[in-house]
Amino acid sequence: MYATTGAPRELKAMQYSDMPKGGCETDYAHLVEGMRILENKIDIENRILKNKVESLKKQDDKMNEFEGLDYKVAYLMQIKGYSVKEVASELGYVDSYIGNISARVNKGA
Repeated sequence: MYATTGAPRELKAMQYSDMPKGGCETDYAHLVEGMRILENKIDIENRILKNKVESLKKQDDKMNEFEGLDYKVAYLMQIKGYSVKEVASELGYVDSYIGNISARVNKGA
């Protein structure tokens, strides 16, 4: 199968008679089908990405409606995923006060 060139096995050359034979039309059709499948997958991923970008823009627009402490509470809870207790600790307020702000912010969302 491999020509004896004295080179390591992975570097040895194949002889022409050992090359794959025929089937070009079948291979071409298989490649075209594979390309169609990949194009469909790319299209699906692009639509998912577009939806995520739109959702992120809406979230940013909503966040920009808040100011001051409301913005900080909304940011920490909705973007960072903090709990009311964690936000209160982070900002130095009592849980109940942050809970009230959170309810107001979520009501507006």
